[in-house]
Amino acid sequence: MSSNEYGYVGPFPTQAIAANTGIFNPIDITSLLQRNEYALEGLPIEYTIIAGGGGGSGGGGGAGELLQGTASLAWSNAYAVVIGGGGSNGVVGNDSTLAHKGGVITADGGGAASFAGGTSGSGFSGGPGGSGQTFAGGGGGGNSAVGGTPTQYERAGAGGAGSAFSITGSSSTRAGGGGGGGYIGGSGTHGGGTGQTQYGNPVGSGSGGYGGGGGGVRGGVTPGSGGSGRLWIRWVAADGDVAFTGSKSTFTTGVYEGFEITSAGNLTASLP
Repeated sequence: MSSNEYGYVGPFPTQAIAANTGIFNPIDITSLLQRNEYALEGLPIEYTIIAGGGGGSGGGGGAGELLQGTASLAWSNAYAVVIGGGGSNGVVGNDSTLAHKGGVITADGGGAASFAGGTSGSGFSGGPGGSGQTFAGGGGGGNSAVGGTPTQYERAGAGGAGSAFSITGSSSTRAGGGGGGGYIGGSGTHGGGTGQTQYGNPVGSGSGGYGGGGGGVRGGVTPGSGGSGRLWIRWVAADGDVAFTGSKSTFTTGVYEGFEITSAGNLTASLP
């Protein structure tokens, strides 16, 4: 007669509502999710975040950094959001931050201009200030390109290009540099302010929510301020819900729900 005296049978896995120590395969998880009997450890989100743009001077201000990616919010935890404001005359833009389960995402504020354009928060330099027949301000750096260099007849440099995103379901390009000031002002790009043309004429500030750099001046007026930053998040609606304590607007695209966030506040995820 056989015996299992020398063998060993380990403990059976726990099968309970509050705990389950068995080994799952993808089919098990899909089936349990469909029956609302399986909970994710947190709510996955996608985000696009922009920092505040730098202020102009003679050159255009640098754009605030634009970042895109994914993160996760643990259930019921409050995660802080900060939206960076744009810098004023010759002042750097403010950072935007998003706290999440794994840490804090920081988009760096755009650099302030001098006669040269400011460096963008993503590290693209502004164009240099000119001299002689190119005596005009450099364009501010954009999120994805350097600022323009002044050219002959005192034409100021244009702002560097921003970056495109489509988290809302529609494409938008933001975080461009400000134009420099000159006899002919440089154009602002993707939300950056336009530089002043000749002495005393108006100058543009960065567009709110675009993180663009402020426009530079030739003289006689205050340089343009950088544009404020912004945050968008979205999540699969069937996976959970999100509440936010600050200012926001909502959007829906396909299976996603999302927020466009314009102020500081706290995000909290909850089970559906």
